[in-house]
Amino acid sequence: MTDDATARLTADVNRLLELLDLLPVPDLHDHQDFWETFALAHWAHWKPSYYVGKLAVDIEALDSDAADAARARELAEYCLIFFDGDNSELWTVLDQPPSAGRSGRRLAASLCEAAWRIYVPLESARHGIGQLEGQVLGQLTEMTGREHPGGGPDDTDDNTRGTLVGQRTAGH
Repeated sequence: MTDDATARLTADVNRLLELLDLLPVPDLHDHQDFWETFALAHWAHWKPSYYVGKLAVDIEALDSDAADAARARELAEYCLIFFDGDNSELWTVLDQPPSAGRSGRRLAASLCEAAWRIYVPLESARHGIGQLEGQVLGQLTEMTGREHPGGGPDDTDDNTRGTLVGQRTAGH
């Protein structure tokens, strides 16, 4: 992966996190009403804790210095699952805050666009297509100054972890 591709990927991860910041924090204690309404509007009707759990863990990981490509790919995948599709009921839920107008459809589309730009190269790398995985690991080593030892896409250890995004701006 070229320096430009890595920079674009990092920018897309940051953009996805900024877009997610427009939603109430994925926390049932403080924002239970929103996430319950979201769950009812989503086509799958999973429990609110499922949506919150899947989003919160990856957002938290990507907000820290220990962010990695696997977390970015996973967050992108869940954003595609949760926000993609023609669902006017879900768009109404996403019209938050109401003073922002009818922005839910635009927010869902923007989340999916950013997620897709992250998901495609990282999912390809996970499958080893075109040796992109090795290139990603090489770029991560260059970016972080830390060695990221081998390990294929199916390894169960954390050998492929590397920093994708640095500490984000305070308050995000």
